Amino acid sequence: MTSLEALPNELLARIISFSDRRSLSRLRLTCKRLEEIAVAKVFERVTLYAHWANDGDKEEGEKTVRDSQSPDSDPGRYIHDDNYGHDSEHYATGTISIEKSMRAMQEYEEDGFIAGSDEEEKEGSISESDPQEEDRRYTNQTYRRVKADDEDVFVAGSDMDGDELDHRARPRRESSRQEQPSAAEASNRPPRPDIFSESLSDFQLYEKKRQQEWEAARPQWARENFPGPPDYDAAAFLNILENERLRKFVKEVQVYTCETHCDHHPKTGHGLYQDSWPRPKFHRRYLSSIQRLGEFPNVCGLTVHFDRHAAEGAWKEDIFQGNDFQHVVLEKIIEAAKESTSHLAVRHLENPQLREGGELDMPRLLLQVASASSLRLSVKHAEMHPGAGTTYRDGNIHHFWETFPALFLLPASNTLTALVLYSDIPLGWFPKLDLQGVHLPKLASLTLGHHILHHNRQVDWIISHEATLRELIFDRCAILYQIGCTMPDWFDDDGYPRKEFEHIPGEYGYSNDPDDEEPEEFERTLFFKSNHLRWSTVFSRLASSLPHLHEFRFGTSSLWDFDTTTTHFRAGATTHLPIMPWEDEHNIKSALFEERYVIWDDWQNEYRPKWMEMDRHGRDEFGVGWRDEWLALAEEYPLCEREDREALQVLVETAKSR
Repeated sequence: MTSLEALPNELLARIISFSDRRSLSRLRLTCKRLEEIAVAKVFERVTLYAHWANDGDKEEGEKTVRDSQSPDSDPGRYIHDDNYGHDSEHYATGTISIEKSMRAMQEYEEDGFIAGSDEEEKEGSISESDPQEEDRRYTNQTYRRVKADDEDVFVAGSDMDGDELDHRARPRRESSRQEQPSAAEASNRPPRPDIFSESLSDFQLYEKKRQQEWEAARPQWARENFPGPPDYDAAAFLNILENERLRKFVKEVQVYTCETHCDHHPKTGHGLYQDSWPRPKFHRRYLSSIQRLGEFPNVCGLTVHFDRHAAEGAWKEDIFQGNDFQHVVLEKIIEAAKESTSHLAVRHLENPQLREGGELDMPRLLLQVASASSLRLSVKHAEMHPGAGTTYRDGNIHHFWETFPALFLLPASNTLTALVLYSDIPLGWFPKLDLQGVHLPKLASLTLGHHILHHNRQVDWIISHEATLRELIFDRCAILYQIGCTMPDWFDDDGYPRKEFEHIPGEYGYSNDPDDEEPEEFERTLFFKSNHLRWSTVFSRLASSLPHLHEFRFGTSSLWDFDTTTTHFRAGATTHLPIMPWEDEHNIKSALFEERYVIWDDWQNEYRPKWMEMDRHGRDEFGVGWRDEWLALAEEYPLCEREDREALQVLVETAKSR
């Protein structure tokens, strides 16, 4: 049947048209069969949504996670144990009120401990530890960590950062060298106003108002210390699992560890909580559901969804689910699923830290990948704080992608028939992803999202699968037509950036601006590398070299969302990582788009379609202070739209006609 929605009216018409018992008997049999087909279709793919728990959750006859004493009997011990990972403190719930913080600051002032106080402890003296004083110190430190989110109108904490608080105005003691007034003059003089006390009082009122506004704007689930809306009960999933008839229909299981949009906003915990995000503590029924995934007898597909944000180093506490969380939870889910699972999908896999030697400490994931016939991955990357560098230079991305073929593709080379690979940063040249050493002899479907082509060898790799490839999709893929830098020796023999070269060993180096060195030196090192590969050539080669290709799509999914803000926007960060589409590649309509050609600007560390291009603030920062002869080296955007469109049309029609 082409449409289940049409069945009721169709069956009603047939009932009216039949008059003899024999026909009605056949109709009843048909209806029963159609009902079985509909039920099987409905329960073919089931979803376990995130089900949060709080400290007050304790159900009759069962214990909460914190009550569990036996690690082996607790499916969530790796998620909720007090020794969880390295980020346990990042999910600690903030319980210090803003009023308490204010009282602590005032006590600090009275005791001479305010930031930047002129009173100094005697050299060499060691004060005894006072629990109350230590609490005040912790309170003040916690208060100072509270910071505003990018765009949210409700924020816990001050607009002033730590530096501003350290340099705020306050009265100083009179110098002993000043002429001291007489006792009579002192008694007749009006009291000097305490500027800092007055400003502190105003500041307290201001913060109290902000705190009230913030509290009023918080959703109920955040007030109850849930990480997200508690509007789902995993009992619905368990009902299917425990029904002997229904669980036989299930062929694919989806597991969400976050909300379905996978995009927590505010991006930092400070927007909803007084410190960072609370630890993601799942309900007992959710954990039990994960532990029992292997009870579905016919499951062959597993999909796991994580939140889309990632962070590095000290900024891990600013995001909802850190790398350690994902590492532990993903391994736990895969362990619980059936070993026969052949279709594996992970949404927002964070590029993990690798051990020395390029080993990935996720054995169950790699074991599952090695036996997969279908692999779908969307990989997220950390937004770097400007003070720590850029995502491309310092974001721990290169080692992972250089070893990706050996870790994820070579082990599955004899089984993989479908590969879908997305990245939230342009992938292929920088960071480098070289697939030349991998051949997938059974590959029938290939989808690449946000990939960079810069050499004919990448097209050769696709064509090497001509014997089996039946479906090929490019989603927001681009050709790199020019690179600009001040490092002429930056490239290896294959045209990729070299990590180690003479003047900066162990790093990828940085390109200097004219202001950083003498004009003559800048001109000597200024280098533009052009690439003459065009999409018309690629399309023509694919049309003539892939005889079994019957579906081809080239364009950009409507689910890409580049209108996002970085976690470090207030610190001047410019990297805005997009929201990636998920399972939308078959909705792409083949069409040309401007970003199909990009340049690499090594001064600003970004890909974009043109050298001269206004950003979202109406500024063009490229070439400021450059001489005309330097700017003349920057190549214009390729003028080949007609050739690209005609070649694309031929390829699409050729694939459809087979």
